Amino acid sequence: MCSVELSEEVLRCVEIAEKFLVECRELIDKDPIQASEKLYEAAEEVVKTLAVVLNLPEARKAIESSGWWSKLLEKAVQGCFGLHNHLQHSCSLMSKAS
Repeated sequence: MCSVELSEEVLRCVEIAEKFLVECRELIDKDPIQASEKLYEAAEEVVKTLAVVLNLPEARKAIESSGWWSKLLEKAVQGCFGLHNHLQHSCSLMSKAS
């Protein structure tokens, strides 16, 4: 997968997330349930963006298969948290070593 495909995917996900956030803001006072659904959809797009930027295997699989499905998205969330925890632990070890 080339960097152009990744950049296009990141831009696409960010644009969709922004669209959902705008829709959420418009709905928040009129229909909070619908607004929360838009917020959830925006969060999904953020996870997809992070997965692509972090080059997680789930992102590559989604791009190669032309789409995300719920189990793949769940694995991407786990991958993001796993990487976050690993980085946090590494930073903690480095600060203790200083």
